[in-house]
Amino acid sequence: MLSILGWRSIHWPVDERTVREIGQGQLRLSILDEYDALTDCALPIVAYRRYADLYPQAKFILTVRDVESWLVSIRRHWEQADARHDWSDERPFVRAARNYRYQVFGHLGFDMGHFRNVFNQHWQNVLLAFRNQTGRLLVFDVRDGWGPLCRFLEVREPERAVPCLNRGTLELGYIDSST
Repeated sequence: MLSILGWRSIHWPVDERTVREIGQGQLRLSILDEYDALTDCALPIVAYRRYADLYPQAKFILTVRDVESWLVSIRRHWEQADARHDWSDERPFVRAARNYRYQVFGHLGFDMGHFRNVFNQHWQNVLLAFRNQTGRLLVFDVRDGWGPLCRFLEVREPERAVPCLNRGTLELGYIDSST
């Protein structure tokens, strides 16, 4: 969505340099020289407070997601990844996935109760961290359409519908926010 709005964004970067930098806990990632935004990247997920301090003009988007549907989705995703990968593999993508699991969830395995707690705690922590920082955090529900996101980022709304990925079937669709 951010790229449609003119932002140079990257979803879950797994190039060798970024994986190494994240693994070393670096905050000033080299990839930020090429991109304006990172999405679904472990380090900003766990270090958003430090990023907020390091980049005082940065804005943060917390995407609304029902915890139960997220649990079903993440469980399916983890089971598929477990079937595909040897977690001792040192290739960048596998290292990134392994690091993500440890940094965000604390271990490689799926535990529904633990994941529910991590999800809920993350929400509480993010809302608390930005409670006194007006204009830095958008709690965004994609079903609300372009309006809230575009106002937050101070860009014009595109003429096209909001894209939406049905993660259960991996089909790209569009949300009609006019109804």
